[in-house]
Amino acid sequence: MYDRQYEKRKWRALDFGGVIVELYSSTCRINCPEHGVKTASAPWAFHDSGFTKDFDMMATFLAININRSVVSELLRCDWHTVMRCISRAKDYLEPDPKKRYEGLENIGIDETSYRKGHSYVTVVVNHDTNTVVWCSLGHSTEVLSKFFEELT
Repeated sequence: MYDRQYEKRKWRALDFGGVIVELYSSTCRINCPEHGVKTASAPWAFHDSGFTKDFDMMATFLAININRSVVSELLRCDWHTVMRCISRAKDYLEPDPKKRYEGLENIGIDETSYRKGHSYVTVVVNHDTNTVVWCSLGHSTEVLSKFFEELT
């Protein structure tokens, strides 16, 4: 422990019977030889998150399966907050995205428009596992060359 100063923190958890649940806890500061003085992490939350791990994982699951306005309404938070939850869950579930490229032999490339006008996304799919391996905004050889640079 670095000092006796405790910091009171709050984390938003999943609702219980329509009631918003918040966890409160005092956390101490520690002196890490590698990172210096830091606030100790809580086992129920990701680093620098105001939400529990369960909340982040549920937000990710809902975002995959239903539309974003319903997700925001169910979780009682805006879509940008849900996107940050998805980012934390992705980093937890897949710490090394380069593993997707292992054994990659048969790929499919698609450029799809996702809005009126000319907004495109380029998607690379592994045909052997039927999974998305890589995607990026735009459609051109420059965008696709980013994928091949990552691949090597």
